[in-house]
Amino acid sequence: MGELHAQISTDATPDRLWAVATDWANQGQWIPFTRARRVDGGPTIAGSRVEAWTGVGPVGFVDVMVVEVWDPPRRLDLRHIGNVVRGSAGFVIEPLGSRGSRIVWWERIELPFGALGERAWPVVGRLAGWVLQRSLRKLAAVASAPSAAAGR
Repeated sequence: MGELHAQISTDATPDRLWAVATDWANQGQWIPFTRARRVDGGPTIAGSRVEAWTGVGPVGFVDVMVVEVWDPPRRLDLRHIGNVVRGSAGFVIEPLGSRGSRIVWWERIELPFGALGERAWPVVGRLAGWVLQRSLRKLAAVASAPSAAAGR
């Protein structure tokens, strides 16, 4: 099992941070090489399905997820159920009083490719952790942008 944890604080409110983090169609603004979408209609609730294409051009994979906990603007838990990525993920948003909020993100990945995946995790995990932290920095910037908050 591979585990990743990252967090970042922002001056965005918890509601704003939640809105940006769970805007599936626009996650590509802050998660590199990713396009996500809701598979089923209606508002997101526990049981909703989300698909994310991660890759460059035709090379990549679809990450299929099911929402397990939907508690706006505090907590989201997902279950990865795809062919490549399996495991769980989620985040908690904590208010920081008048200073904004913090998002704490975690991933618990069932490593693919058996023993090869286990052996590769020390390198792949460091890279994935770097990408996750970079993504959260971008998320914080998008959520804090004055132009983005003005229309909400």
